[in-house]
Amino acid sequence: MSRNLGPMFALLIMGAGWGITSPLSKIAVSTGHQPLGLVFWQMVIGAVLLGAIVFVRGGRLALGRRQI
Repeated sequence: MSRNLGPMFALLIMGAGWGITSPLSKIAVSTGHQPLGLVFWQMVIGAVLLGAIVFVRGGRLALGRRQI
């Protein structure tokens, strides 16, 4: 059972991060930030992080006809 604690911990952290986005978004909007600006920056940060992971792993982004 102790072998499986790593993936379970990662799943817990990812779930908590995903779950806290709605309350944090409500707080940010209530302080005057625009909702579309928040969505834009969430997408930019996600794209940068995923792009960095692909770069570190040495992969390429598949942009062929089949993938698009």
